[in-house]
Amino acid sequence: MPSLVASAVKWLRTTLVSGIPSHALVVGSPGSGKTHLVTSLAQHANVPYVAHTYTGDLSTLARHLTHPAATPQIVILEQLDLLDTAHADLLAHLLDHASGTTVLAVTDRPHVVPVSLLRSRRLEHTIRLAAPTPDGRRAMLARMLAPMRADDGMVDMLTARTHGFGTVLDDELAAAASEVQPAALLEHQTKIPSVSFTDVYGLDNVIDEIRCNVIDPMTQLNSALAQLGLARGIIFHGPTGTGKSMLAYALVRELSVNCVTIDASQILSKVVGESERTIAKVFQSARAAAPCILLIDQLETLCGARGAGPGTTECTTDRVVTCFLTELDGILATPATPDNHIFVVAMTNRIDDIDSALLRPGRLELHALVDVPSPAQRSAIVRGYARRHPCNLSDDELELLVSRCDGMTGAEIQNRFQEAAVRAIRENAASIGLDHFP
Repeated sequence: MPSLVASAVKWLRTTLVSGIPSHALVVGSPGSGKTHLVTSLAQHANVPYVAHTYTGDLSTLARHLTHPAATPQIVILEQLDLLDTAHADLLAHLLDHASGTTVLAVTDRPHVVPVSLLRSRRLEHTIRLAAPTPDGRRAMLARMLAPMRADDGMVDMLTARTHGFGTVLDDELAAAASEVQPAALLEHQTKIPSVSFTDVYGLDNVIDEIRCNVIDPMTQLNSALAQLGLARGIIFHGPTGTGKSMLAYALVRELSVNCVTIDASQILSKVVGESERTIAKVFQSARAAAPCILLIDQLETLCGARGAGPGTTECTTDRVVTCFLTELDGILATPATPDNHIFVVAMTNRIDDIDSALLRPGRLELHALVDVPSPAQRSAIVRGYARRHPCNLSDDELELLVSRCDGMTGAEIQNRFQEAAVRAIRENAASIGLDHFP
């Protein structure tokens, strides 16, 4: 934040001294401090300023911009994203003819701001507020908790639990931290099931691979050696019901970072260009919430192979895949640090249908096959669920149950236990017996 403020102050001073019209777009998540920043900049510049919130009328703003100011002044324009087309054209005209006035326009949705307003001599400068860094969050929390005489342990705990949060927190900080959704993630689903690796049975080999290639390097990002060996994405692939989603959720919980979750099938739109805009918004949210995991389900729906054939559908797929690769390369080009790292976790049932460019080294290079369980894995799954549920099964009965589950996936075995539990409840039984299984 100090470097952001310093660069903004430098730009504002240069603009005011030169007299050359120049205006700025201030972008940030709700609660990130945009309004506080622009008012502080105006006060720091020691020039008059007026704040205007757009509510469908620009007449007041027009009076400030059309009358030449005797001395430099600043106009703060809130809720720029609510502009309709007619008023956007009017604002563009006003900015072109503003004399002695610098406009600082504020928005949390830069993607809806008309491109015509972002041209030279209009809102040509962008001041972007990211979510506070761990050090920044700790400093804010320490100041807020000072009257409560909170110890360092409490401050450190809240700092770790508030990735992606803005500058405003609820009074009951400890309770709210686990319930409040980070402002940087308001547009995307972020609640995921509470799953740990101990809840995943029969996949120890895949879990070991995840720990070696993902978790260990990501928890040691201050090490140059760890950064060198760090992959930036992983794909869990295999048949339906084998545990891909559970592994992904457990990975998110293990790393204890923000998670932007998207269903690829919900991104595609019949409106030309809408899918690409949605993809750009998703990646922007991930950047604002970094460090975070970008969790993508049904990747084959979003990034199918390009050039599969002629027609509108194929052209749309090509554009979407190209946009996705461009955004992905954008985050991969940024060196990974503990404060800005974004890791992509994708799931698919059909990895052969995914565009090959996405699977090459340097992109989603880690491929973890989660296949139909082997006999040994089925035994581990059955015994794992037997420990989790109130079961009364001997070793021989467990082995018999394993044989009954031949060829089943983990999800199908879990469903067997759920059906058995329902039968036991109907019979008023204290525990699940072998006769309760279908």
